[in-house]
Amino acid sequence: MWSIYSVTLRGIWRDKVLQGMLLVALGMLLVPVISPMSMRQVTQLSVTLSLSLVGFLQFLVTVFIGGTLLWRDIDRRYLYAVLGLPVSRASYLFGRYFGFITFLTILTLVLGGLAVGMIVVVGTIYPPAKALNLVTLLTALGLGALKFMLLTAFSMLLCSVSTSFFLPIFGTFACYFMGHASQQVYDYLTLGSGALVPPAVQWAAKLFYYAVPNFSAFDYTIAATYGLPVNPAEIGWVLLYFLIYTGILLILSVLCFNRREMQ
Repeated sequence: MWSIYSVTLRGIWRDKVLQGMLLVALGMLLVPVISPMSMRQVTQLSVTLSLSLVGFLQFLVTVFIGGTLLWRDIDRRYLYAVLGLPVSRASYLFGRYFGFITFLTILTLVLGGLAVGMIVVVGTIYPPAKALNLVTLLTALGLGALKFMLLTAFSMLLCSVSTSFFLPIFGTFACYFMGHASQQVYDYLTLGSGALVPPAVQWAAKLFYYAVPNFSAFDYTIAATYGLPVNPAEIGWVLLYFLIYTGILLILSVLCFNRREMQ
């Protein structure tokens, strides 16, 4: 597994993905220029813009790199040569996954450091009414990275059963957007507003809520924007949710990948 892990990191570095992301991230230098457009909440706008740009770059990398790792190896017939060696399919899949999330962690640290730097600069120039909460800001960055690690595990499951390029890409897109909307749908049905919705539709929507990853639980952008304190117990439940859900997805990926016929 560790050889696949190192090959994955070297391959991503050789493709100059990190360098490309850093060039795009230079747009974050415009945050101190754009933020003053908000006359009353300059620092808050800088937090929102910075976190949004970091999340957007993480999303692009997850979909187009993490979501196609297995598919590209199969398409290039690289996988057939690797499986001819004394390497199990589970080790190969885990090596690919952990190699990618290591890269995603490095990317988050670099982009997060740049984002925090820009936010501090804006906060120094335009002191906010309420001081920035760096703990909440760092929590938002960390949970954002975990969200895309979970999304990567879902894309691995799609790659383990798919024979085409389209299912991993568009399936990962769909999972991301449905995972952000599932909490709103569930709240609408359970807080009384969905009383007129047919029971069968309610049941299907609730099943959908539990089946699709709940990415809203990882979103602390609003709390970071307004400097709200974080609840350690709540963060603990989110981490537990991440570990359980990611573990289930990876186990299913291994089971499907082991049963797949390589032609």
